[in-house]
Amino acid sequence: MTGVFECGATLAFAYIKRIRWADYDGVVAFGLGFGAVEAFLVGVASFVMVLVVILIPDKLPEGMLEQVTGGTSSLLIIPAPIVERIIAIFLHAFSCVLIVYTVQTKDWRWFWLAFWYKTAVDEIAGIMHLENLLGDLTTLGVWVVELVFLPFGLVGLWGLLVFRRRWAQLAQTTEVNPPVAGPTPDV
Repeated sequence: MTGVFECGATLAFAYIKRIRWADYDGVVAFGLGFGAVEAFLVGVASFVMVLVVILIPDKLPEGMLEQVTGGTSSLLIIPAPIVERIIAIFLHAFSCVLIVYTVQTKDWRWFWLAFWYKTAVDEIAGIMHLENLLGDLTTLGVWVVELVFLPFGLVGLWGLLVFRRRWAQLAQTTEVNPPVAGPTPDV
């Protein structure tokens, strides 16, 4: 559903004048913001759960404390969610670049690439949840999960670099420059 909802929402936002005619840096900033907002919301939820575990662990339902802590006390697990969010931010930034590029060039293959890119990540995560592969993970298991998603983050980073050059070429054409007819209200 990430492909449908996140790509669909990004496509809708991409038709807002400021985003539709944004330069590469502006679109990347939009994508980083998209990923950062998600990271912030996930972080708030995790922070609240940590507070509950610290302040009122006796109020948690039976077995939930072990589920929240993952049954591990290794400090090596602490950076794993940070790495996961960095990967997710690259995913969001690249897919936003693809979608706005689609709007500016009217070449829909880039939208579909973003759609399938995010859907592939979602499918892997879904399979992990449905097959209960995330239950009772050791510290090593958590890092293996992150390594499964690392290639997607690297593709996102690589894609950002590739599209930086494409955007420079696109900016040189007159097709993508907004019309110069008086001020119009932002849509």
